Amino acid sequence: MNKYQRSAVTAAILALAFAGAQAQTTTTTTPTTTNAVTVPAEVSAAQALVASDLSALKAAQAQYEADRAASKDTAADLAALQAAKTQLKTDQQALETAAKSFLAADKLTVKADQAQLKADVVAALNTATITADKAAVDSAEAKLKADLAAGNTSAIAADKAALAATKKTLATDSAAAISASTAVAADKAALTAAIQALKADRAALAAAGVTSREFHVSSNGAEHGEAKGESKTTSKGESHASAGGQGGNGGQGGHGGKSGHSK
Repeated sequence: MNKYQRSAVTAAILALAFAGAQAQTTTTTTPTTTNAVTVPAEVSAAQALVASDLSALKAAQAQYEADRAASKDTAADLAALQAAKTQLKTDQQALETAAKSFLAADKLTVKADQAQLKADVVAALNTATITADKAAVDSAEAKLKADLAAGNTSAIAADKAALAATKKTLATDSAAAISASTAVAADKAALTAAIQALKADRAALAAAGVTSREFHVSSNGAEHGEAKGESKTTSKGESHASAGGQGGNGGQGGHGGKSGHSK
């Protein structure tokens, strides 16, 4: 068995080990139980600022619309709109940073536990039995290749059967070695707990109005971004603001840019 094939076998075994930990997490974690996890004060404070910014932006938008309808000068209104949007973006970034920091420790723990599990699986497979099994696979593969090269068609079927048998033995002994390893069992339990903690903290963020996907801010139903207010400059240099519908030149209200992902 060449280096690539051995790596493939090891990768497959590791995948099974990781899948076991993931499956255990899936079956033992329910969406409604987050062990009373609450978001830290930094997240709550940042979210309160975003909610306040959204209200200020809506008020600035309303003032602009009122002055425009009354044919009043809207230069000051547009400046206020831009300032409100800038403040909202600043506070949204602060909220995103706080949310990411909240999950950072959980993610580091998961990665560390995954690395430890991988190391202990490799150690569990470092036995005389597994070494002998790999040698048997190598021998069976060499026999098959030799018969194929020599055109010995009568032996090929038997060679393939022998190779399949040695690979099955290797897989069986590998699984047994992993199952017998107390270190691997402890690693799986630790990884499962770490994943559960990460899920619980993500659920707490979502319950607080910060979704785990891209950390978009809901702020009690208000939309993420610029709260339906957007200042646009046309090709003629005239500034218009839209409010989710038609603006001065028919421009449509936009949302703010997306926040970064967390993995």
